[in-house]
Amino acid sequence: MDDPQMLAQVFLMAALLVYVCHRQKLWALALTALFLVIGINIKQILIEFALAILIDLLFVSRRRALQFALIGGLLSGLSIALNIRFGGPGYLAAMLAPRNYSFLHVLDNLTDLYAPLVVPGLVALGMAIRDRKHPQRRIVSLLFFTALFTAVTFGGGSGVWINALFGGLLSLSMLLGLFFAEYVQPATRSLWLRAGAPLFLFAWLCIPLGYSGNWRPVHQLEKARAAQDKFQKDIAILAAQPGPALCESLLRCYYAQKPYVYDPYNSTRLVLIGKLDLKEMVAQIEQERFGAVQLERPLDREYAYPGRLLFAPAILNAIRDYYQPLVESENGAIYLPKREALARAMPQTPCGASPAVPVSSTTQGAANTVSIQSKTGCGAF
Repeated sequence: MDDPQMLAQVFLMAALLVYVCHRQKLWALALTALFLVIGINIKQILIEFALAILIDLLFVSRRRALQFALIGGLLSGLSIALNIRFGGPGYLAAMLAPRNYSFLHVLDNLTDLYAPLVVPGLVALGMAIRDRKHPQRRIVSLLFFTALFTAVTFGGGSGVWINALFGGLLSLSMLLGLFFAEYVQPATRSLWLRAGAPLFLFAWLCIPLGYSGNWRPVHQLEKARAAQDKFQKDIAILAAQPGPALCESLLRCYYAQKPYVYDPYNSTRLVLIGKLDLKEMVAQIEQERFGAVQLERPLDREYAYPGRLLFAPAILNAIRDYYQPLVESENGAIYLPKREALARAMPQTPCGASPAVPVSSTTQGAANTVSIQSKTGCGAF
């Protein structure tokens, strides 16, 4: 996934490690705050680690909690200044832009994440409740509950998926580790706890493994390779078209060396709350100003996923009316202007005996030549 939460969690876990090992020292609080600020800069909604540490410090000493909050506030202010300096004045506006929120989306995310782990989750919940007042273990219990809080708070936002809720899985894993450390010991009299519990809980991992489809690693690697090949072909096709391109995947336009002209996700969020008028963008599409349009799904499937629409319906309708598919499959599509495609067609090169050949495309060699066949004839771009 093109989401950075895994990298962010490296720094967040480092912050937790420093805090657990050296929480009594001021330098440790400063280093913990630094790691947290770096991690939250990488993925902004992963605040459960910072919340858990702050709440734990409030139990220990309000003075130390204030020290931690002041250091964190200063580092956060510095990070905001650096982001504005190197990323531009729109940083704060983008960070604070409102999103649509749906409780159904929250339930979908929580169900997808935790339903396959219901039994390990109940064991972790029991440990979290039991250790909520333990001086050393309380931090893990707090992380478990703050992760649930942030999952509900942010999980219903448009564009938020279960990968942003992985802090809960990390705390669940820690609590299971504490369960094993305490109950699965040679001195434990109960054979079920000593041998049965680990076997049962580890065997339970087969359920999320099957639910996610990752039980077929070779197949998953083949899918990843196919996606990589498609990514490269899409870039070649976009690069071969003249003028700017409109991309749902901004990375494809970037590697195709197309100018950055439109942010579909943030723009659509602004449209939905009535803060952006799409007339100018729709007019440019109707005038076929873009040499190509790339979508993550074909037009006939975009409306089946209203919760994840990156382009607003008005833009999708304009693309449907003024562009025709060059490449179209369940894994994505690229569209070219209708008038431009007709103007470039080469009627002297017949398509063969069957004039109604579906649109298809190929890339040939280093030249990235794109061939197109349609009902009107065939030619090359």
